[in-house]
Amino acid sequence: MKRMICISLMTLVMFSLSTAAFGGQNLFKAGDAEAPDAASAWDKPVSICTTDKKAGKASFETSEVPIILISKELIPVDSSKKYELSAFLKSASGSADDPSVCSLGLAMFDVNKRSIIKSNAVIVPDTETVLVEAAVKGETTIAIADGSKWEKRRSIPTAVAFNAKPELADLPNYEYSSSISVFTKNDNGSYKLKLSKPLAKGYPAGTKVRQHHSGFLQPVVAVVRIPAEWTEYKMYFEGVSTSEEDRDKFWQGTKYVKIFIIANMWGRKGPRLLFDNIEFKEIEK
Repeated sequence: MKRMICISLMTLVMFSLSTAAFGGQNLFKAGDAEAPDAASAWDKPVSICTTDKKAGKASFETSEVPIILISKELIPVDSSKKYELSAFLKSASGSADDPSVCSLGLAMFDVNKRSIIKSNAVIVPDTETVLVEAAVKGETTIAIADGSKWEKRRSIPTAVAFNAKPELADLPNYEYSSSISVFTKNDNGSYKLKLSKPLAKGYPAGTKVRQHHSGFLQPVVAVVRIPAEWTEYKMYFEGVSTSEEDRDKFWQGTKYVKIFIIANMWGRKGPRLLFDNIEFKEIEK
């Protein structure tokens, strides 16, 4: 009987370890706001709320609005595997008529732990071309051979990525311009682009270029009105993409991630945000 009990206990322990290894372990250690130093897990001040929490003894609360919060710890990821990000969110006002407006997602980083933003990794397809004349440091105009397939709507911010390589081997690309403000087609079919800021570096004629979407983080749950009761938001990440449309994939070159929460940004009004039980874990496909 004792031997059977020992075997059963060993089996239970092995099962528990297996479960943790295949999706049970939260890779964001401070997600439940319970640790004494939990507030220090974020790059900006947050409050620890003990009077309103989803579970346990405490939750997080934004110390001000609007605010962009990014967790400090880099979490290694493998884009060939599947991950789940989840969190419970609540508007601190307690009123359905006065919600917080929130975005939630992952900030991504390359093998050198450099931040990957839209400008580095999100391309406009079929826009590879070359400079027809040298791009001069300090100037705000460049000339490209073919801009026929480039996105020209000013409502969609884009930039020029330099030293583009075949099969997107340059991604994430850290050589990009400021936003393109004006497109002008020349009589010979080439295009002149006006940039919002002077070039920080010069490039010779013939340099291969590509159009990229311009921007910062890529929200997964984007601009959601958070109700006055605790509500769970959950999303999954798997695979690699260079498209702005794919919000459930990693950007090319991603080796690490951090969790971000954006509350009441871009002129949107709302009360402070409560958040608790944040989990990021690998799960079985």
